[in-house]
Amino acid sequence: MKKYLILTAITFIIFSIIFSGCIRNEYTLTINIDGRGSVIKYLNQSTYNYDDVVKLKIVTYPGWIFDHWSGDLTGSENPTSITINGNKIVTATFIQDNTNYENISDEIELVHHEIQTYGNITFAFKEVTGTIRKIGDAAIDHAIVSVYFYNKKNDVIFFGTYSIYSFVKGYDYDFFVQFRSIDPYYNEYNHYSIELDYI
Repeated sequence: MKKYLILTAITFIIFSIIFSGCIRNEYTLTINIDGRGSVIKYLNQSTYNYDDVVKLKIVTYPGWIFDHWSGDLTGSENPTSITINGNKIVTATFIQDNTNYENISDEIELVHHEIQTYGNITFAFKEVTGTIRKIGDAAIDHAIVSVYFYNKKNDVIFFGTYSIYSFVKGYDYDFFVQFRSIDPYYNEYNHYSIELDYI
């Protein structure tokens, strides 16, 4: 009988240790924005487990550049990552970009672009299509077309990107970015802008 009780106690202790390791606390990652821009999270979850690694990627808005991280993350690396070992608060700081970009892009040109609207007022989307052309001699892995949609207050309400690979000089390449929305965001749309970049 004593041997049975001892064996039962040992078994209970072993299972308690095993299952206690399976019970994980959940933690939050709060991203604050100082200036104009946004942060994409991979994993994008409301809560995280201990030792989860979350990748953070900066998305800049026209006229603004990313400056630095603060809070539970420091430096200015982009993209970067943070390891969850408790509740985390991170601030991404953006500053206005006063650089004169006139004639700065001699590798890519925007040939043409247009916007079309599909659907109805309840559920609709806008689609920006266009063509870009490689005009420079630099070695480019791929071109990136970023489209920003604004409301009447000039706030960015949506942005999308389109990447073009095997980018060869002298050829035209088509792109499209869709803005899907449900009211009231659809009615808030006022105008859009396009930025070109390459890697």
